[in-house]
Amino acid sequence: MSEADLNIPSSEDSSPEMDELRAEVKSLQNLFLGGLAALLLLSGSVNFLLLWQVVSVSREYESQRPGVNQVLTDYERVSKPMITRFVSDLQEYSKTHPGFQEVLGRFLKSPTPAAPGGMNEGLPAVPPK
Repeated sequence: MSEADLNIPSSEDSSPEMDELRAEVKSLQNLFLGGLAALLLLSGSVNFLLLWQVVSVSREYESQRPGVNQVLTDYERVSKPMITRFVSDLQEYSKTHPGFQEVLGRFLKSPTPAAPGGMNEGLPAVPPK
């Protein structure tokens, strides 16, 4: 198919309408390139911000790691045995006071103590919702 079959004016035609269309197409091209440049700048800025946040959080994590490890060690050594002992005392109390078994049953999986060395170790379960 030739240009004559499509009724497309030749490029040599420099009528005022064609000049206006060429100017508008050039303007749209410039606008599109400007938008792409702005998008590239924006995405680069967001990536830089995210990288800065990752570095900042990593530094904070490394600075707080010893304190968190100390708290975890204290919990394992002091608090966890106290909680386990408290729960087992509650379970013993519920054996002698049947009315308390219903209250205890809402917060523990079962009113009987967990087996030694088990995952539960007598700690309270998450109450159902």
